[in-house]
Formats: sequence, structure tokens, C-alpha cells
Amino acid sequence: MNTTRDILTRRLAEHPRSPLFARVAELFLDENRLEDALSLCDEGLTVYPYYPTAHLIRARILRKLGRYPEVEMELETVRRLVPDATTIAAELNAVREMLASQAAASTAAEVYDDDPSLFLASRTLAEVYAGQGQLREAIKVYEHLLATKPAGGRDILPRLDELRALLAASENEKST
Repeated sequence: MNTTRDILTRRLAEHPRSPLFARVAELFLDENRLEDALSLCDEGLTVYPYYPTAHLIRARILRKLGRYPEVEMELETVRRLVPDATTIAAELNAVREMLASQAAASTAAEVYDDDPSLFLASRTLAEVYAGQGQLREAIKVYEHLLATKPAGGRDILPRLDELRALLAASENEKST
């Protein structure tokens, strides 16, 4: 039984410089044959470097492989080739968000390595420290939350400023 992939692969073998490589690579992607798909895309793009569909398929392969910086580059290429493609902009934004969250997770992991107690960092933990008068620890937790979850900064910053002021006042009292 001849599948679509078999037919297209045979045609591609007969005409190796054909743009069919993109369609075959997409079928390989669907079959989770990621390395074959990527290799085929790379070969085809040397012949057709301005083929946006091939760059898009390559981006999807790279995304499945978890190679997000390369995905971003491929999607940028597609956006340059087809500037009015709105779906590409949305996909590019999604990849950039993924890269940002990976960077935040990486930062968080580095901080956890330095101070394992921050693994449980939360506003509740910070407030427990503050309630116990451990202002430095509370500030440290809030600073960690700002670094790892900047979206919550709008709510954290006023409390962090308040705790810093309390700490400064406390230290001024001790020094006099």
C-alpha cells in the first residue's frame, strides 16, 4: 500500500531539487521522525532559502526538539519573507514567552542552588518571616519572587518598600 509519504518520497527521490522536500519533512514531523525531518529541511533550504513554508516547518520541528532560540530565528525568517502573516507573529510571541520563562526558571534554579530555602518562596513565607521580625529574610523572599515572577511585581513592590523602610528604621534605632 502506497502512503502519501511513500509517494512523495519517491517523487522527491526522482526530483531531488524539488520543493516537495517541505511536504515530506512535514510528514516526517507528523510521524515524529524529527531528525529525518530536520535533515530534509536543512538540505532543501540550501536549494530554496526563501521558501517560507519550509522555514515554518523547520521551526515546528525545532520546537518539538525544544530548540527554542532556533525556533525564534526561523520564525523571524518567515516573518521577513511574509511580513503580513499574522499567525507567525502570534507564534513568534509564544516562543518568546517560552524563552523568557525558561530564562526565569534558569535564574530561579541558580538562586535555589545558592539558597535552598528559596525553593519554597512565596508571599506567605515572606509574611511569616515579617511577622516573626525576620525582615531580612522576608525581603530576600520578596526579592526572589520579583526575580522569578516579575509579573507579580506590581503587588510585591509596595510591600517590599515597606519592609525595607522598617528594616532601615530598625537598624537606625539599634545604632543610636
